[in-house]
Amino acid sequence: MEDLISDSMSVVMERSEGLSIKDQKAIGQELREWLNEGVCVDELLTMPLLR
Repeated sequence: MEDLISDSMSVVMERSEGLSIKDQKAIGQELREWLNEGVCVDELLTMPLLR
C-alpha cells in the first residue's frame, strides 16, 4: 500500500510541474495535509483517476 501511495504522489507532483508556482504550492500543501491527517484506504479506492 505504501508503494501505491508513493507512486501516486510522485505522479501528481510530476504532473504539477507544468502548473504555475501558486498551483504547485497548493497541491503540495494538500498532499502534506493529507499525509498529516492519515490515509484512509477507502478514500484511495474511491478517488477518481486523473487523466
